[in-house]
Amino acid sequence: MLLSLEQVESLAPDPGTLKRARSLARPKNFQGIGGNERALWAVALGSDHYETCIDLQGPAYRCSCPVPRPPCKHALGLLMLAATAPALVQDGEPPPSHAAWLHKRDAALQARESRAGGPVKDPKAQARRAAQRERHVTRGLEELQRFLEDCMRLGLADTARRTDDVWDQVRRRLIDAQAPGLAGYLDWIREQIGNGGDWTGRVFYALARLHLMVSAYAQRERLDPALVEDLRDRIGWSRQREEILAQPPIEDDWLVLNRGLRYESGRYTQTVWLFAIQSRRFAQELSFATDFNRETLPSGYVPGTLIRAAAHFHSRYQPLRATLVRPRAFEYRSPEDLDALHAVAYPDLDRAIRALQERRARDPLGITWPLLIRDLRPVLKDHQLALADAAGRLLPLDRDFRQKWRFLALTGPEPTHVFLTHDGFHGRPWAIWRDARWFALNLDETDDA
Repeated sequence: MLLSLEQVESLAPDPGTLKRARSLARPKNFQGIGGNERALWAVALGSDHYETCIDLQGPAYRCSCPVPRPPCKHALGLLMLAATAPALVQDGEPPPSHAAWLHKRDAALQARESRAGGPVKDPKAQARRAAQRERHVTRGLEELQRFLEDCMRLGLADTARRTDDVWDQVRRRLIDAQAPGLAGYLDWIREQIGNGGDWTGRVFYALARLHLMVSAYAQRERLDPALVEDLRDRIGWSRQREEILAQPPIEDDWLVLNRGLRYESGRYTQTVWLFAIQSRRFAQELSFATDFNRETLPSGYVPGTLIRAAAHFHSRYQPLRATLVRPRAFEYRSPEDLDALHAVAYPDLDRAIRALQERRARDPLGITWPLLIRDLRPVLKDHQLALADAAGRLLPLDRDFRQKWRFLALTGPEPTHVFLTHDGFHGRPWAIWRDARWFALNLDETDDA
């Protein structure tokens, strides 16, 4: 299935590549345009001839140009041209070099599936390693507890004046204690200090939340086992993929709401938000990679399309983050209607925020919550972008939201449905739905947009 122009543009890795691809998406710039249900290919013309192929089951990209970061302007431009002028695509089989690349991709996927079903490891050795890590984590959390108590005793003003060496020392000890999740959250708190006029409220809430996590883990023997599992995930207690896939799956048609990519400190973080049409629930898939293995990030998430998949949720306590398992030969499908999505959308900000507060009360350890709200329009309040409903209620947006100009260009002055996440203080839009079409705000967050 060829993608729509909006879906193709949502795959752009950055605004610069998107702009260059738009200029390239003309018939005179390609020759030998061919395609089938699996792939699309052509030769891109320019300063040189570049053989370009797109695996539509990814999508994944192959181009002989020297650009290391896919998709390049040639692949993106070819997809745009096919979306706007599908009659130019001649049905056929890919050239041998492209066919070999597609076969190699299939073989690599089969190998990963085989490794996922490998032999069971020694349970006694696993138990010894788990007990050892438990001791490391406990010592690290005791150190963090003393640091948090010092922060509260000194007050936020003195905490803000603490040198980077103090924060780095606590962070290194958490890493040594095998608690990377808490180390990352501590980094986030440090970044919030002095950031904006309302930083004190955000930092105090974050420190209190971190203290709650430490206190809860110290009393884990008295807690629901599902909550303990959730705590371990937040601390950074990684689990094997097989363990996650052992959780009962939710099989459904999943609407891809957004696919966002962020690059920071040498690591890519891909965030995909999805909505299950039948079971009417949200899911978030998080994936990580480095500069050396970026191609391992799960592909095939095209905003506005449906994917039949089984979602295995990581937490039984508050199921949100999930790992999706899809057929190897999956197909994109456009939703016939979005009535299910409309039914779960809150009609105004009052009901949305009330529901948010109830969810925060049930899950005080949560960091962010998804919301879909109808008929919102962007406004400017005290030099900060916000969303307003028909009654004039306001929802401030995150000051770090980098897609504000794209968001304003897509929404215009008319009310529209907005999918966003909320951290208890601000909203961050991820996609909008207007005129029965889905628009994602997922350009690479490492680039200023």
